[in-house]
Amino acid sequence: MRARSVLYASLGLVGTIIGAGIFGLPAAFSAVGFWPGTILFWLLATAVLLTHLLFAGLLMHENKRMRLTGLVSRHLDPFFHVVASLTYPLQLVASIFAYLILGGEFFSIIAHALGIQAPVGLWQVIFWIGGGVTILFGMKAVAKVNSFATSAKMVTVLLAVVVAWPLVDLAVVTSPRSVQWFLPFGIFLYSLSGLSSVGEVVELTRKNKREAYWAVGIGSFVSALLSWMFGVTLYLAARGFPIRTVPEIVSVLPSGWALLVPVLGLLAVMTAYLNIAEDLKETLDLDFRLNAQQAIAVALGLPLLMLITFSRDFLGTIGFIGSVFVGINGLMICAMAFKAFEKERRASTKLLGLFVIVMLSGIYLFGLFERILLRESL
Repeated sequence: MRARSVLYASLGLVGTIIGAGIFGLPAAFSAVGFWPGTILFWLLATAVLLTHLLFAGLLMHENKRMRLTGLVSRHLDPFFHVVASLTYPLQLVASIFAYLILGGEFFSIIAHALGIQAPVGLWQVIFWIGGGVTILFGMKAVAKVNSFATSAKMVTVLLAVVVAWPLVDLAVVTSPRSVQWFLPFGIFLYSLSGLSSVGEVVELTRKNKREAYWAVGIGSFVSALLSWMFGVTLYLAARGFPIRTVPEIVSVLPSGWALLVPVLGLLAVMTAYLNIAEDLKETLDLDFRLNAQQAIAVALGLPLLMLITFSRDFLGTIGFIGSVFVGINGLMICAMAFKAFEKERRASTKLLGLFVIVMLSGIYLFGLFERILLRESL
């Protein structure tokens, strides 16, 4: 097994997963409490890890490069291809929109600390321009930026946990919270999902099954562990106070470390933004047959249009993406994997695979119906 290949592929997945969603976790834990939140978080982390592995397995059996929409068109009925053609690109576009919201806020806080006053909207546009220029230089430029930024991001997450730890109030662990344990469902799913980078992992490992599975497993688990540590520590350091905004997260840390969260935020959002924007461009190119110029125009133009048009509610945006888009795309993967396992000759492997798929489908369906029918969120 080539350790370097697994390392680079794992870092790419971590770079995508630890993005905007990590900054919604303190609010998610504060809404339901430590134990319900932790149980739900790791349940969904396991579900997402298994979904990533199923998706990687499906991609490795294809003769050419493709993403989710192309895979669905080959294995499921035309109706599902139409659905995937909407939900997968929309998940990517909406994610980039969330990154623009948060990236601009982090820029604004850093600029304010340096004595530069400007509207948050201007910083969001500047963040969009910076990401767009990097995307225009292609995948090699993205890889160079990510290899540094992802490593720095992991160190910064751990540093934020260490700095906030002396402020932690463990009494909050046993304090009662909302009985609506499902409220952070969408935020947790969004913060854990790295579906857009699984295709890149498979390509970086040259479809070597062992390397690809190791990279997906390591990247998914490390991302979940770091995210949980950050979300729980900030929640406990805030003594259960619902820290919903970036300034509130910043206020939890000692004043000497006030810029740590904005710096972490820029690293987290930048790497995830670049990965997902590149995947959206690849999806439009490989699955929708748009030329390079058209793919770049859509990948960069639609999120900017959303930034100009829609309300900039960060928690509401990522909660909706997680429950609806991640849920539907997860169901698509389950459906394709179900057909694949039906052909398995070994009875034990077949039964285990089908059992896992049914369990995953139930989890995604619950989140989807909870969001659509109850319409309750943080």
